[in-house]
Amino acid sequence: SVHDNAFTSTFPAGMVNMWSLITVLAGSNFFTGPLAGIMNSSVLSTFDINDNGFTGELPYSALTPAMTSLIAVKNCFGGSISSEICRASHIRTLDLSGLTAGRSCTTNLNILGLRFYSASYLKGSLPPCLGQLKVMEQLFASGNGLVGPVPELGLGVSALVNLSLSHNRLSSTIPTALQAATVGLLDLSFNHLKG
Repeated sequence: SVHDNAFTSTFPAGMVNMWSLITVLAGSNFFTGPLAGIMNSSVLSTFDINDNGFTGELPYSALTPAMTSLIAVKNCFGGSISSEICRASHIRTLDLSGLTAGRSCTTNLNILGLRFYSASYLKGSLPPCLGQLKVMEQLFASGNGLVGPVPELGLGVSALVNLSLSHNRLSSTIPTALQAATVGLLDLSFNHLKG
């Protein structure tokens, strides 16, 4: 664990060859640069890289069926959320909120003495395969500017406890199966839903 330090620069190159690495806790630092191809561990279970300045695409190469937790909140990722995310077939916690909202990628605007922060958005929608992740308990993808429908999560994801897709641009109706699901948290606020 190197969580909550002041590390800067790119992710340590030595992490690439740690085949038996199970947990990476590298959140709340100042890491930057891309993570594509960074991890080679086939047993990686927990990958917490929240609150950094990572760029490029999400680290899809690190996703394996063994992964149970991916926390990538507040970084500077771009592109879209690919269906490759579903390679983590045993994921329980998937927190992708504010993927483009890291402190190093937001623009600080000072207009008439008022401070505004501007961040870019991801492209596209959530992949439909998320509904096939049967053990997923928590899905957070707020603040990414995602478009399209709310995914059909209620049918396949029987373990779902918390779902937050707020502050996006989702524009469908809420799927019937999700309306009937028993969840602890359902936050779909600040979207363009109808019905």
